[in-house]
Order: sequence, then C-alpha cells, then structure tokens
Amino acid sequence: MKNTFRQTGTRPVALTIGGLLLIGIFSGFPLLSQPASRDSLAVRQARQDWLQADFSVDNSTYAVTRAAINKQLSAGVKPSTLVQRYELNGKDVGDPRKIFRWAYAIYLQQKTEPDTNDLIKASSMLDRNLHPGAYDWIRLRFLVASMGGLERPDALTPIGRRLLKRKYDDPQVMFYFVRQMMRSQNREDRRVALALARQQLQQNPTDPYRQWAVSDATMFYLRYAGLTFEENKQILAEMEKTLRMLPASDKERKRLIEAIVVYRLHYDSNGKKLHHTLAEINQAIANTNLK
Repeated sequence: MKNTFRQTGTRPVALTIGGLLLIGIFSGFPLLSQPASRDSLAVRQARQDWLQADFSVDNSTYAVTRAAINKQLSAGVKPSTLVQRYELNGKDVGDPRKIFRWAYAIYLQQKTEPDTNDLIKASSMLDRNLHPGAYDWIRLRFLVASMGGLERPDALTPIGRRLLKRKYDDPQVMFYFVRQMMRSQNREDRRVALALARQQLQQNPTDPYRQWAVSDATMFYLRYAGLTFEENKQILAEMEKTLRMLPASDKERKRLIEAIVVYRLHYDSNGKKLHHTLAEINQAIANTNLK
C-alpha cells in the first residue's frame, strides 16, 4: 500500500506536554464509552456498537453531506459559520443527516477554535444514531473521539485500522490513528506509531506537525520503559527540533516549552538522575528563556 499522509496544519492538540504533565492529560474528560445511567439501553449499546461497525449501512447521504460542507470550506466559509448554520433544533435530534453535518462542522471548527465541551456534545449526539454503520459516520465518530481524547486508545486503534483498510490515503484518519497507536499500552503498537510518524516526516521534512508527531511518538515509545539518560536526550532532541520548526503563532507552543523544561530537569549534564519538587518544576518553567 502507498503510505500517503498529508497533514495540513492540524495541531497535535496538546499531546506533548512532558513527564508529569502527561499523567492524566485525558483523565479529566468523560469517557463516552462509559454510558450515563439515565441513557436508554439502546443508546448505551450504540456507544459500543460503533467500535465494531462493518460499514454495511448505505453511506451515500453522508458522503454527499461531507462533500457539500468541504465545498463551502473551499469557498471561504468559516467552520464557526457552519456550526451556527447547522445548529440542531429539538426536532433535528432524530435526523441522522442533520446530526452528521452539525457534528462535522464542530469537528472542523476544533482545528482553529479547540473546545472539548463542543466535542463531547458532538460525540453524544453521534451516539444517538442507533445503527451507526455508515463509513462517513464512523469516520467522523473516530475523528471526534480521537481529537477530544474521548475513548481509550486501545479501543480506537481497531476502528482506525478498519478505516484505513477502507481508504488508506486519508490524512486525517492516519494522523489520529498514529496518535492513538503511540498512546497504546502495547509496546509494539507504540513502535509502529513511531515508524509511521518517521515515515510521514520523510515525505515532508519541513512540516512542523509531522515533526511534532515524531517527537510525541518518540516520547511515548521510550517513556514507558523508564527513561535512561540517553533516551531522555533523544526525546529532548526531537522536542527542541519541533520547537524550532513550530510557528510562533501556534497556541500549543507554550505547552511544548513546558515539556522541554520538564525533560531537561530529569538529568544533569553528566547523566545523574535529578529529583525536583513540583514547586521547583513550576519555578523552572516560569524562569525559562525558551520562547
């Protein structure tokens, strides 16, 4: 298969924040795979069914809807305008097509105006389709869940594989598939994620977001085993390269800087393991000259 990965300006959504900052980064978001007790049995079952979807449901309606929205984007319509245009009314919650176009507009808006609450709303509404087997529906469900950290990585990687088997040359699915794989509890998954990230960077070595993917994948692959001095240096080298390439306007630049500071505090220049209090770490972040 041809490995094509055209990541067009999508930020990594604050995955690289280093060491202590990584612990529990997604734990504050409700896992939508754990249904609320007030939901009907059918809705709770739907929250699991989409992860096993076989794309057997007719996709034509959703394909046409996605193409129409993409055409509006190409014409200069802002995603925020589309969100307002397609906002759901009370009677719309039973119309899968209207749910899809609104949720897709929310997903597109996240690239410039991240808002986890909106992603949670979109994910909840997507759960209302009790027969979620259409390809574009499942694709959107995967992208929303991946972007917001709304499912465990090991739950999302199988559906990511099936989506890529259906259409390997899908830059958005590939981007989030790699990010799910790098956070897997399985070391082999993390190794594959790093290999894929490096492969995509080779295709476009000047893309800062592909470099960021390599930085993150390196960090996740190495940190699970307990970092050695040399491994810590590898992670720092990738992070610092990412910072040099990252646009000054990127809103996640501050988080990357924090991660670099944290990793610099792990060892001294001679390889001696260091230990710092949280107050000392915060002070080092406040005093850094990185920009």
